[in-house]
Amino acid sequence: MISLYSEKALFEIAKLAKIQNWQIYDTSLSKMLDLENASQNGFANFQNYLQKVLNNK
Repeated sequence: MISLYSEKALFEIAKLAKIQNWQIYDTSLSKMLDLENASQNGFANFQNYLQKVLNNK
């Protein structure tokens, strides 16, 4: 398991995954990431997840 905290980190791991023919599962989104459109998986999605967590307190 890898914890990523920036969009840049996500793009780098997505590049590695494509080279190695890996898939990446995002536990915060409960879905596989779209490696062809990494920007769709980035910071905005993390912010949405964060708001869900904070609102459940």
